[in-house]
Amino acid sequence: MVLVKPILKIPFSESFIFEKTGGRLDQVAIINDLNAKLKPSDTVETFKKGVNIQSQLTAPLLEGDKLIGIVCIDSLKNHTFKENDKVLLEYMMKHINWITLQQTLRESVIYHSRHDYLTHLYNRSYFDLIIEKQIKASQSPFVLCVIDLDGLKNINDIYGHLTGDELIRRFGLGVLEIIKGNEYAARYGGDEFTICFFEEEIQLVIDRLTILEDILYQNGFSKNNAFIVPRFSYGLVQYPEEGLLLDVLLSKADNRMYQQKNKKEHRRTI
Repeated sequence: MVLVKPILKIPFSESFIFEKTGGRLDQVAIINDLNAKLKPSDTVETFKKGVNIQSQLTAPLLEGDKLIGIVCIDSLKNHTFKENDKVLLEYMMKHINWITLQQTLRESVIYHSRHDYLTHLYNRSYFDLIIEKQIKASQSPFVLCVIDLDGLKNINDIYGHLTGDELIRRFGLGVLEIIKGNEYAARYGGDEFTICFFEEEIQLVIDRLTILEDILYQNGFSKNNAFIVPRFSYGLVQYPEEGLLLDVLLSKADNRMYQQKNKKEHRRTI
């Protein structure tokens, strides 16, 4: 008899299969006199309905060399499982573990094809695809924001590219804190980012970008006695009022971003 029971989350080192196989991840095990081996707390939590489990056929569920779970087939009778059952489960688990690994690799390939490796924001191609679909599917208003980090080249020149990467990474984390669950953000290029805010008013977006500035300052870091904070310039454009095509919206937002950046440079030279 095969039973479906609640999952008992315990360390692998405390499992019956670990004890039976000496911790080997490539072996299937037959466990007899199971109910006698359970601690009272395990019996209460795992078998609340009074199911008297006596034997178990169990195998590690693997993702490559990584243990991700344990497969258990339980029986109300003792000594139910024989060596041929063990061989059959070993055969099945080889295929299950292979399929699990292939699915994990597939998911990893899909994830990395859509995300930037450093910030885990979307990459440019996937962001464009999402926004193009959004425009075609709905006339719902949004604000498109183009952001460029200030002074990244100087950071790279003075402190090295690893410090520059850390600056970019922390900026990405800050962006993730201010966007809502239905909004999108991407690392669009080296130090350029885009965010799609589903807000109807520009001022609401400006307020959120001000919060981002505060977050970035709080998460600044020290390098060679200098306190480094990601700083940025941005440009905003509203859809659909200021354009119906993504390229048009990006161009307008990009121009406004550079206008803001140039004003900052002008102030610094005065």
